[in-house]
Amino acid sequence: MNRLGFDELVDQLELKYANKGDLLLRTTLWWAFFGYAVLAMSLLVSFAIVGVCLYLVIIAPSFVTIKIGAIFGITAGAVGLAILRGVWVRLSRPEGSILTAELSPQLFNMIEEISSSAGGVKFDRVLLTQDMNAAVVQIPRAGIFGFHQNYLILGLPLMDALNVDEFKAVLAHEFAHLSNQHGRAGNWIYRIRLTWARVAENLAQQTGYLISPLQRFLGWFWPRFKRTSLCFISFERI
Repeated sequence: MNRLGFDELVDQLELKYANKGDLLLRTTLWWAFFGYAVLAMSLLVSFAIVGVCLYLVIIAPSFVTIKIGAIFGITAGAVGLAILRGVWVRLSRPEGSILTAELSPQLFNMIEEISSSAGGVKFDRVLLTQDMNAAVVQIPRAGIFGFHQNYLILGLPLMDALNVDEFKAVLAHEFAHLSNQHGRAGNWIYRIRLTWARVAENLAQQTGYLISPLQRFLGWFWPRFKRTSLCFISFERI
């Protein structure tokens, strides 16, 4: 599919799901879980083939079993490792000076106050930078499986430029990114898109009979999930 055709399909989806954010979210999540199910099944089959090949080589060692085990076992293992490499998305941790309640009690009292208003949103780290900005960053501890570490990044120039009420408004805006349900889903879906891009890239480099069915599935699935997820992310930003 060329870029023009892809953009046209995205436009069609945006028209179809206009003012239907919840339906678009459910559709995007359905595609995501469907893809996960296929990945999980492929991973199980790959390692099952490796196990069977090892079993044959150990129980009935011969030229034939060793050759079959080498061909199918190595190929299946390569497929499984390619899936694992794609699934385990690693994002670089944000840099900055770590702030603590002991060092900045007034700031953390303000953060705690806004956290209570935002439904108990918590940050694992508060970082101070030299940027004229404030941001929220989520780093998954376990790849796409989540267990995120939340970072609140505060720029010293921004803090100097704002009065207390203005700074509270900025903090409330950043807290809203984590307290909003669609916002959390959007962040998760964005990470899934990164995962599938890596999986597709890794599997495209593999060759063999065992990998071709999964490559054909990716050729069908990836463009459809990409345009649906892109439509949802665009909708979320409106």
